[in-house]
Amino acid sequence: MLRYVSVLWDATDPYTSQRAADAGKKLDRLSNGWQRIFSAPGLMVFTDLGRASYAAIYTLPAEAGIILGRLFPTVARTTACTQTPLVDEAAALRMVETSGAHLIQRYWGAYVAFMRNATGSHALAIRDCSGKIPCYRTSHSGVHICCADLSDLEQAGLRSFTTNWQYLAAFIYVPRLQIRDCAFKEVTELLAGDCFEIRQRVVRQFSAWDPGKICDSGWISDYADARSVMRATTQYCIDSWASHFLSLAVRASGGLDSSIVLGCLSKSANRPKIICINEYADNTNDDERKYARLATSLAGVRLVEHLREPTKPALDSVLIAAQRTGKPSISSLERANEIDPINQIVSKESAQSVWTGQGGDHLFYQMKTTFGAADHFSHSGFGGNFLGSVRDAAHLSREPYYAVFRDAVRLARRRQRWTPPLLLVSKPYFVNPDLVRGDIQEYVTTPWASSVQHLPKGKQYQIQLLAECLNRHRTMPGLELAEEHHPLQSQPLMELCLKIPSYVLQKGGRQRALARDAFGDVLPNAIAGREDKGETEWFVREFIRRNELPIREAVLDGALVRERIVIRSELEPFLMKRQPMRTEQYWALLACLASELFLRSWSERPGRAAA
Repeated sequence: MLRYVSVLWDATDPYTSQRAADAGKKLDRLSNGWQRIFSAPGLMVFTDLGRASYAAIYTLPAEAGIILGRLFPTVARTTACTQTPLVDEAAALRMVETSGAHLIQRYWGAYVAFMRNATGSHALAIRDCSGKIPCYRTSHSGVHICCADLSDLEQAGLRSFTTNWQYLAAFIYVPRLQIRDCAFKEVTELLAGDCFEIRQRVVRQFSAWDPGKICDSGWISDYADARSVMRATTQYCIDSWASHFLSLAVRASGGLDSSIVLGCLSKSANRPKIICINEYADNTNDDERKYARLATSLAGVRLVEHLREPTKPALDSVLIAAQRTGKPSISSLERANEIDPINQIVSKESAQSVWTGQGGDHLFYQMKTTFGAADHFSHSGFGGNFLGSVRDAAHLSREPYYAVFRDAVRLARRRQRWTPPLLLVSKPYFVNPDLVRGDIQEYVTTPWASSVQHLPKGKQYQIQLLAECLNRHRTMPGLELAEEHHPLQSQPLMELCLKIPSYVLQKGGRQRALARDAFGDVLPNAIAGREDKGETEWFVREFIRRNELPIREAVLDGALVRERIVIRSELEPFLMKRQPMRTEQYWALLACLASELFLRSWSERPGRAAA
């Protein structure tokens, strides 16, 4: 994990400058590989690169700042970016003047950037749109500190934290929650694509990478053009990333997206050593080994099959440690459960990273909706083969043609603010409604929502789901021998897919239709043609079934019940009497457990967070 701490302040303020100097002295005392790598009025940066094998340090000229991670220049997408990009003084100053816009337009990758102007009155932090590197921010006396791991601030004695119960209530209410607020009152997250800026003592945080503006830059509506550029852009991104690794493990689920990643890797001129991992369950609906074998055979790589079971108890120290971030995470429960066998394979094969196909569903449009017809009407009205899009949408949704036609026209003509149905806040489970914010729908909505309201409804839906996906991943410091990497979540590919209309992505009434066509040369026919997906709910149900007693202990007698966030009497029928649960109740229960483990992870170690 790439670990860093940056200190930003207005250097024209003597009092704030002294507070920043005090913080710098504390950070200088950090041991185990930490070093101060940048220091100028308005900005200090400390780092410990650790096991982040992909990471580099880019020092900008004219003391304009520093970029940590991996940076690629935005060039013609035909040849992989294998060279270290050079940033001249004019470009560096332009990055600062434009509040990071010049950086985002000219470069892509996985990075956090910290920059300043000549006087130190203007400083900024940027987290790139892939969301790969975490970035949390806390402030005190005008000094703003950004870091990847809050434990480092605790170790340096810079900050103590108090629990944000309101956030935890919202998280249980909406487990897919991804917003800037965190589970500590003093902490804010820079979401994927966010910029934090200090300019002459005025502080703001905003979306520097704006999907709405990307869509406004021009649609790619021709199917043949879209297919060609999707294939080339994906290969370009895979090649660029592959050039920085000698050995990789790929999670070959047997699904379309991971198979696309593997197929493009197999064609890469920079192909590293590859080992594939398939985690299957003792359950017919979650056993995709036959597809994984086809994909790895075509790619000519070895496959390791591992029986996927929830073997770790709910209160296991690893599951608790995995929650020691700025926010509790349900996905970390599952990943921490699998960490031991993955680490064993990674160690044996000397893999530097574990690649996945995450993001493909959102970018390539794995969605059974009628929005494609509405989007077509928004672009072309009744022309441009609108009836063909109605037919495709009806096939996807299994709804009558007349209903799709009617609803598409109504939806496209709707002008008031719209929230996709699946993103609407539904009935709360287990959480005390008296402690949920009155503006809960507004609170849980991602910042991008306000800038995309003018877009066709299907594109709004895609962007909202993409926001959740990009901000979902949580690193697990000290637990993973090799970090996960999601190469499909690369800026050039994301921007391309945002500019392709939903009805082009699903042409012919098939989910991810354009992707199936574009990658036909690297996919087995059985995978290119499959419409089903592996089931993940079995793992969740099995984990809860095997951990009834520890979950009961953690949740029914935990801090959430004591603080009246969770209503014990609503949980008891499920945890005491084994009453059957619906899918949404499973996720709410896991959100309760993740929250309890989060609180334990911070209270059971030195420097505990205050309640």
